Amino acid sequence: MRKLVLLLGLLCLPAALATTYLELDFETMTTKAELAFFGTVRTVAVEERSGDPWTIVSFDVVQRFKGLEEEVLELELAFLGGALPDGTSLTVNLMPRFEAGEEVLLFAYKRTSYSPIVGFRQGLWRLGDLGFRDEADRLLTVDDEGALQLDGAGTNRELVLEALVTLFEDGP
Repeated sequence: MRKLVLLLGLLCLPAALATTYLELDFETMTTKAELAFFGTVRTVAVEERSGDPWTIVSFDVVQRFKGLEEEVLELELAFLGGALPDGTSLTVNLMPRFEAGEEVLLFAYKRTSYSPIVGFRQGLWRLGDLGFRDEADRLLTVDDEGALQLDGAGTNRELVLEALVTLFEDGP
């Protein structure tokens, strides 16, 4: 019997170690966001904090929507995981990775967390040919009434940014 319990425990281990998070709709993400901005990734570096590697991503803030003062031109966010020069490495399943130069739209928390992005990774959209795409490959679209929605056909950058200004001015 003890062997069966041990075997069942080992079989469940991969599921227990997987990253899990609740699926959030767009409205909930805007409400939970303490910071919202459009920017460009400036640098990506890894540093040690309390014995663990953390990836520090600095952003040039291009446009602010929520939680940032006008004088904030650069912002750093820390994400658990990465590889230190001494070989210490930590991988967090589904944690977003960033590259210098990419343009992103971010909804984030001000507090320290394993991932500062709202919904772990759901409040991140990368700018591409069809517009802003999230980590689940869904495009942000502006509908006929000017509201943002997920899973659309995509919309150009300017329309999304204008819709976000309106959305956050109206107060989520």
